[in-house]
Amino acid sequence: MSLKKIIPMDKTDPSDRWVPIPNRCAGSLRLKGLFRRRGNCYFASGVPKDITTFSYRVALKLGLTKRTIIISRGLVRSGGLSRKDLVSLQELDWDVGMSMIIPRSLSRRERLEIRSNEATAGATTMELIVLAGFLRIAQPGRLPGWYNKMAMSIMLNGWKSLNSPIPKNISIQRINKE
Repeated sequence: MSLKKIIPMDKTDPSDRWVPIPNRCAGSLRLKGLFRRRGNCYFASGVPKDITTFSYRVALKLGLTKRTIIISRGLVRSGGLSRKDLVSLQELDWDVGMSMIIPRSLSRRERLEIRSNEATAGATTMELIVLAGFLRIAQPGRLPGWYNKMAMSIMLNGWKSLNSPIPKNISIQRINKE
């Protein structure tokens, strides 16, 4: 009787520790170190541990298990300006996978309160923009505003709201940092 070697789910091979990610400003490649892995999601050192768990659960819920997603922190620009209210998504060369960059200037403790007529929920800004980024990967071709509104709706009403229309009067309010 031979014993099979059990490999933990979050094991990363030494060859999987570094990935070339394009630098949008300089047009060159930059090596990012990947230090954690959950299923098909790889995480760089700057990503908070609670976001790694959240991202892995979102990827499972949206059925993104066959696609490699590399999540790191960095500078996110849109229209030449630095942004901290959205993630940058980019398909990587050589079928490496998809790169999701969370703004480095965003604090993980920055909280939001999401309200509608029926309910109120609290979430971090980082969770909300990561969920919107995963929705962009899972359901491409929607209008740009749909992803943020659907992310708010999912945070407010749970995953059942993914297949239902978005509530009309969702409001969002920043809460002081804890």
